Amino acid sequence: MSPDDEERELLNIIAYLITGANILPHEPRIFGSMRLIEGARRIIEFMLRKGIAGSEILRIKDMIGNAVGLALTDEDEFIEAISAINRELGFYLRKKFPPLRKGEA
Repeated sequence: MSPDDEERELLNIIAYLITGANILPHEPRIFGSMRLIEGARRIIEFMLRKGIAGSEILRIKDMIGNAVGLALTDEDEFIEAISAINRELGFYLRKKFPPLRKGEA
């Protein structure tokens, strides 16, 4: 993938998020959450292709894929799925970047 291709891919994600924000006031409420987690999924895919994320993040990507399917069929389950994704991301971040202890730099 050339630098231009990488830039194009990232700009596509940015455009997806910004145009989503533009039309969001005219869409059903749940679409905002759908767009945000879809944007996160696209970033994860980019990171995986570039080798800047390990396979551990695949679980989060899969959880996002499952959640998007719920958004239009069961809003309550979709909201719970987003909470579960948020918790899983927290576990992942704490494992990947443990907090510094007092006196560590």
